[in-house]
Amino acid sequence: MATRFGEWLTGDRVAETRAALSPIRHDFADLASLYLQGGGKEVLIDMIRDFAHRRRRQGAMSRSMSGRA
Repeated sequence: MATRFGEWLTGDRVAETRAALSPIRHDFADLASLYLQGGGKEVLIDMIRDFAHRRRRQGAMSRSMSGRA
């Protein structure tokens, strides 16, 4: 689904612009709070954690319900 959106957005140049489509590469420092949710069986849990760590380095406040983020 995301790849098809990328093809539509970039005119079939998704491979060249893949980094621009990923939210982990963007600076969210001046934006509103985000709610991130992931569990132990989540397929993308590593990416969710990486994104949370990156946001924290940008100055976002965080709270983890499990004690891990």
